[in-house]
Amino acid sequence: MPLCRRGGELGEGAARERRGGGVSVRTEGKDAGSGGDTLGRDAKTPVLQVEHLVKHFPVRKGVFGRRVGEVHAVSDVSFEVFKGQTLGLVGESGCGKSTTGRTVMRLLEPTSGVVRLQGQEITAATNPRDLARDMAFVFQDPFASLNPRLTAAKNVTEPLRIQGAGDAAQRRARALELFAHVGLREDQLDRLPSEFSGGQRQRIGIARALALSPKVVILDEPVSALDVSVQAQVLNLLKRLQAETDVAFLFISHDLSVVRHLCDRVAVMYLGKIVEIGDRAQVYDRPLHPYTQALLSAVPVPVPGARRNRIVLQGDLPSPVNPPKGCRFRTRCPKAQAICAEKEPELASRTGAQLVACHFADDDRSMV
Repeated sequence: MPLCRRGGELGEGAARERRGGGVSVRTEGKDAGSGGDTLGRDAKTPVLQVEHLVKHFPVRKGVFGRRVGEVHAVSDVSFEVFKGQTLGLVGESGCGKSTTGRTVMRLLEPTSGVVRLQGQEITAATNPRDLARDMAFVFQDPFASLNPRLTAAKNVTEPLRIQGAGDAAQRRARALELFAHVGLREDQLDRLPSEFSGGQRQRIGIARALALSPKVVILDEPVSALDVSVQAQVLNLLKRLQAETDVAFLFISHDLSVVRHLCDRVAVMYLGKIVEIGDRAQVYDRPLHPYTQALLSAVPVPVPGARRNRIVLQGDLPSPVNPPKGCRFRTRCPKAQAICAEKEPELASRTGAQLVACHFADDDRSMV
């Protein structure tokens, strides 16, 4: 039962030619078992393009709320995501990765910068609601992100109702279709969110995100609140859905093992800035930035008795209200020299598509 939007079927694009799992799916893109190495993308046209994105939050004091400073949450962040690709955005807590995702989605208004969706600038869009047709968001907490007073079916079809797509019977049919797609049963449609487990709630959140067949889905720590076994189920679900629909994912996480399993490319953030970005194999097998090297050294080795050469960073994360001059990582970096305090390193190419912001990224004193 098709629901029409922009001259096509809601949830079923004209490019999707075969049926599978109860919904129409594209045949191009990744194979379900590819592990993320085969990209279904047009190398010339990114579906999501972020350029020099900045987000500052004011710091106020006193009875009259006098502005005394700014939190530099996101500073000059740029990246691209292509159709059928997953870009992982990683970093420790407080580095600005969730703020980046929310600002791209315009849940937060950017201070400056440009975001383009399929080549069209969306930072100046008059109505952020219009973005919901082509972009969706999956939140970290699968319970808090669902309306506890609505049934699972109504939670999933709320985007359709807001966009005025179809009547009640058509929206319910779409909910049933999406439930089958994410591995839930028809008899669960009329249950409340409190009647589901954490993993099932996250599946409902993913189904809701896919309701309007978006081009891009931003996933903010979607599995961090779930048990390890449930995490694996949700991650495999995301890989299958992407292989079938060619949707692009911006996957935000602090878990480097999860990112390696799911993502095609990886961007590492530190204190509001991207310090390294590249293909998954490049970043994991030959990290160039000292911060990336330290992060990867903390990932457990899945071999009994094996250990990594752990790199322990000294000092605390500097305040984003007053970030260090020059390189922001220099206060904790064992490679830091005088130039690091004087000049901020540019995010530039060192090996092909791998970009790194470090004056000594090519230093022979490798930390791995």
